[in-house]
Amino acid sequence: MDDYYKSLKDFPQRIINRQWPNLNSSNHELTSPPTSTYNCVAWANGMDHIVVDLSLDEDGEPLIYPDLSCWLYIEYYQKAGFELCDSHIYEQGYEKIALYENSQQTFEHVALQRNEGVWLSKVGELEDIQHTTLEALQCVSYYGLPKWFMKRKITNT
Repeated sequence: MDDYYKSLKDFPQRIINRQWPNLNSSNHELTSPPTSTYNCVAWANGMDHIVVDLSLDEDGEPLIYPDLSCWLYIEYYQKAGFELCDSHIYEQGYEKIALYENSQQTFEHVALQRNEGVWLSKVGELEDIQHTTLEALQCVSYYGLPKWFMKRKITNT
């Protein structure tokens, strides 16, 4: 993404149409200011103070041959208590995530579902958004398509 654009509000419509062709003013709203403090992977796991990048080793160095498939991220979320499920359909008592995969079968994005089926996403270093459907962020050439679904029981703490 071009560093010039610090907010989704700054993006020209032509760029939004190219990267997120289904995103429009009627299917999403911004819910936080832009930040690089965390990313979608961390945020979908309830963390807003860290970037989780599974292509780096423990020292923050790039892995020589990183596995960037969704399976690496599925394993990460399984360790956090999520389990694979068949559907993105809302289930009371559970939070769900949808992992987006591009045409090269590489992980690109994860969205979180809470509260009656509303989807939430951290869009790169831009804002968090609330979107009405998973399709709002899908794009074959950018984020890919939501392919894998996981759920975790919500516990009252």
